[in-house]
Order: sequence, then structure tokens, then C-alpha cells
Amino acid sequence: RMADFHPPPLQTLSWGQYSPSLAGVAPRLMVVGGVVPFDLWGASGSTLYHYVMGSNRFETIELNPPLPASTPITALSFGARSVWVGTAGGGLLQLSREGVLQKRVGTNEGLPSLFIRSVAPFSGRVWFGFAQDAQGTQGGLGHYDPDGGQCTILTPATLALSGQELPDGPPAHAVRAIKTVTGTSCWVITDVNVKRYDIEENRWSLALPFSPRSFSVAETLLAATSPTGAVLVCQLPGTAWKAIPVANGPDQQSGVLRAEGKRIWFGRAGRVRHLDVAAETVIGGMNFDGGEVRWLFPREGLSYFIADGPTNGTSAIYRFHRPPKIILHARE
Repeated sequence: RMADFHPPPLQTLSWGQYSPSLAGVAPRLMVVGGVVPFDLWGASGSTLYHYVMGSNRFETIELNPPLPASTPITALSFGARSVWVGTAGGGLLQLSREGVLQKRVGTNEGLPSLFIRSVAPFSGRVWFGFAQDAQGTQGGLGHYDPDGGQCTILTPATLALSGQELPDGPPAHAVRAIKTVTGTSCWVITDVNVKRYDIEENRWSLALPFSPRSFSVAETLLAATSPTGAVLVCQLPGTAWKAIPVANGPDQQSGVLRAEGKRIWFGRAGRVRHLDVAAETVIGGMNFDGGEVRWLFPREGLSYFIADGPTNGTSAIYRFHRPPKIILHARE
């Protein structure tokens, strides 16, 4: 006798409509880092700000000595004990969580350039992307050992100067973002492509032959914005990319996205949307009175995002309440 076969129920996803509220305004932020909303930092020019959740405002973090106006902050990331700040011309700074300067990392510690484009502390090291000069075309990748006090540069100087990209070699252009989840591998985004680096094997591979506006890494998938307006998804540990149409054309390309489990949040001017990857369907979202979305911080219960403010030269932080999960309606 054959076993009874019961086909799985078909599932449709309900639309999640969210209502964002304004939770603070700051000067136009160029970089943001931290754990939202409890320890959120941002930078505008050479000035650092800390978001105070209880009062819904950004307070200035006073550096001593202060950075000159000609040395803007270009990168910001939180480590286990320190905050790491990249600058354009001032090298890499190590700050305490209270904003006290602890260390300046420069050429004496092995930095090949004082122009830092990205920073990501993980696996006991502080990884950084650098540019050769202020124009920031050529550059590469390296990491700093806080215990040993010296840098290791993965991009040879001759390669960084030539700008010649090899598919199985380190980046030869300035790295503007470094993404990782497990710490055993990372993805580096340059102005010309995305490369994967398997750290223990010291192996490089080309992940994308172009530079996406936004790139996000989760445990089971990668997500990137496409020049066509679609969202690109790669299911790990695979390497194949699939395009999910979410826009009508390149002019509606998402400016930022954040992979979250098997779903993706993405945003552009005046709107944020929630995408279910398996269903290839937008399942929720919101519109708001503001500009281009720059950062997304989805959390259970209360989520945040930062966008260009409703007035010129400002950034605004918005929050919205989110149910614990999107309800699935099953039908036979």
C-alpha cells in the first residue's frame, strides 16, 4: 500500500503596513555605526554625534584633540570594546564607547595611506579599506592588530598603484565596505566590483563584476542592489545570483538594503519595503516625508531607519513598530 500523500498548503503573505514616526534630526550624516537605538553614532564632516534615545536628539561627541575640518570622518564601526573611526587624511582612530581617543593608527603602525574608506572589526583584528589618495580611486584592503600594534596589508603596493583587478586576487581599488557574518570569510565592495575573501584559505574570488549601491550579508544569503532596479539574491553557500524585480527601472534603484534571515528590507527616496525572498514578493512597507534612505536597522518590536531629512542638509531618524512576525495565511 502506498503511503498517503498530503501536498503542503499554499501560502499567501499578508501585507504589512507600517507607520513611521520622526525620532530625531541631525546635520546630514555621511556615516553611521553602532547598535540601534541604544548606542548609535553618526558623523557629519569631521564631527561625531551620538543619538540619545530618551530625548530623540543627536549630541556632539567632543574629540580631544578635535579633527580639523579638512579631515572628514569616512567610516565608523563598533568593536567589542572600542569604536573604530576612519578618516580622509587622519588615518584610523580608536575611541572608547564614551568617545575618548585611545589610539591613532597611522603610517608608523604600517598604514599604507591615511585615507580610510571603510572599517570592520572582527576576529580580533580591525579590517580596513584604504585609498591611495584623496581622490580615492586605487587602494586596497588590510587589517590592524590592536594587541601587536601593527598593520598587515593584503593588497601589494604595486597592485594598488596599478589599479589592475585580478579575479583571484585582492582588490586594487579603494574598498568602501567590508561585510562579514561568521568572521571566516568576508566580502569587500570596491568602486568596480565585489570580491569574496576566504580568510583561512587565503583565497579570493569575484562575487559581482560591478559595484552595487548597497550590499548586505546574512547567514544564509547575500543581497545586492542591481543597476536595473532589481534586488539580487545569492543563497549561501552557493554562488549563483537571482534577480527579483522590485522597481520599474534603473531610476528607481534602491539606495540601501538589509538582509534579515530569508527576508530583505530595502529603501529609496520616501519609501521602505519588505521583501520575502522565497515568495519573491514585497510583503510590506511604508512611505514617509523625507529623502533617500541611507541606513536600515530592522529589529523585533521597534525598528529604525535613517534618511535624508525633509529639509536640505539634514538627516532624520525614523522609527516604526513592527509585529513579532508577518502572519502567514494558509489555504488548502
